[in-house]
Amino acid sequence: MMMPPSDEVYYGGEVGILYGRWTGKGGGDLIQSYMLGTVGNDKIQISVGAAYEESSGHSARYRSYVFPR
Repeated sequence: MMMPPSDEVYYGGEVGILYGRWTGKGGGDLIQSYMLGTVGNDKIQISVGAAYEESSGHSARYRSYVFPR
């Protein structure tokens, strides 16, 4: 008896999102996201991914002071 070849294809994916806000010196917003996908069978596997990041943070401000003599 002959068995037919296995044509099973496996696939999966993942998506993630992060949003954050911080206060104080250098406060701002942060947005990050990513996507990952995979497809394959028992002989080969292909994975593809992408990432994105956006930040509106402010750098800390330094002030110089003049001291009286």
